[in-house]
Amino acid sequence: MVRVGICSWADPALIKSGAFYPKKSMSAEARLRFYARHFDVVEVNASYYAIPDVLTVRRWAERTPPGFIFHVKAWSLMTGHHPRAQALPADVQALLPSRPRRSARGEVLADEFPGEALDASFRLFRAALDPLESAGKLGYVLFQFAPWVHFEPRRLDYLASLPDRLPGCTVAVEFRHRSWFPDHADETLSALRAALVLLLGIALLVALLIALRVGRDHRADKKDAGRTRDSDEIHDGSSTSVRQPYVPGSAG
Repeated sequence: MVRVGICSWADPALIKSGAFYPKKSMSAEARLRFYARHFDVVEVNASYYAIPDVLTVRRWAERTPPGFIFHVKAWSLMTGHHPRAQALPADVQALLPSRPRRSARGEVLADEFPGEALDASFRLFRAALDPLESAGKLGYVLFQFAPWVHFEPRRLDYLASLPDRLPGCTVAVEFRHRSWFPDHADETLSALRAALVLLLGIALLVALLIALRVGRDHRADKKDAGRTRDSDEIHDGSSTSVRQPYVPGSAG
């Protein structure tokens, strides 16, 4: 099944253009209901800036028809970004040092948050998604990692932990630092039990790596078959299959 949608039904450029919504001035409810009449999926961008309120999420579910799907961006702290100070949940803020360091824009630096604060963030984020899950409208949670989040062995453990931190959720991952692919493709793909959402340029590199690996495996299979024939072993006529890693965006 192919679904078509955009990132955020409240995208400012889309609203300003006047090309889609019947009016530039519409209530949040009216805009979402109109959007859901024309598309069956959307990516929630607001959840990157702040963990959404459960009541708000329940309204999303109520204002869309059966079968509509929300893909939800993970909160900024969960992807290595620096979260806005005003968006910190009380449970998370209580675990910060008394005077945490901030970025030039006033955001709280991600490395100021202890592990307990990150754990609390995941619990709150998961609870916020409950209304969508209950309505059968929750798609994937997208971890769009910060451009400065580069490959490190310790980060493989974090990637591997994501499905357990968000039980019942499908996790998608987008890397923006080139250290992940192609140099560490094997380790990264092994650590992930999630779908990969890849930028086109990186996706081409991954596809090339997979093609090279499949070609290598195929040549090895042919060698093995040759050795089998040479040793006069009986061949039962079955064909050799080549296992290929899943490439996001491929048919299937």
